[in-house]
Amino acid sequence: RTDADARAVLDMLPGDLRILNAQLRYPIGAEMDDLERAVAGTKDAETFRVAYARLFLSPPTPAPLNAGVYLDGGIMGRSTLMMEEWYRRHGLARADGFGDLPDHISTLLEFLALLWTKAARGEGPADEAVSWSVNCLRSWLPNLAAKVEEVTVAENLPAFHLDLVRIAEKAIGHDIALAEGTTVGVSGA
Repeated sequence: RTDADARAVLDMLPGDLRILNAQLRYPIGAEMDDLERAVAGTKDAETFRVAYARLFLSPPTPAPLNAGVYLDGGIMGRSTLMMEEWYRRHGLARADGFGDLPDHISTLLEFLALLWTKAARGEGPADEAVSWSVNCLRSWLPNLAAKVEEVTVAENLPAFHLDLVRIAEKAIGHDIALAEGTTVGVSGA
């Protein structure tokens, strides 16, 4: 991606997440503070891009962003096929030019947002979003966080990618706990 893309993430994402969280009220204040400190300590867009490449792109990829790697030990396994079936049930198909696999974290989170939106509009049950969170996100995000933390520490990388994974992990855990009527098992709580 470009320096402009990286700069936009660094300049806007923390503030946008704060605004969003003012509405959603996730218990992520400490994680947001960590993210803002990491962004403030980042020298430039190039540092962001290098950290991203080191964590998620450089072969062998130390912290893959595909759920199947953690759930099935590789790509396009049983869990990814199950995810594709969920997408089909909701009338979704791969867009032309989409370069990621169906189990990429960005795709999974975007689909989760769709499920919650449908539930809020009365177009689908909330338990479907919770089931997606449990089966397709909660089960592997701690492993991703551990890998990102390991590489971030070992290579002295800025921690903003780790902070973003922790925010996602905690928010998803919070939603699941609310749906289950518990606070037990909320990651990072």
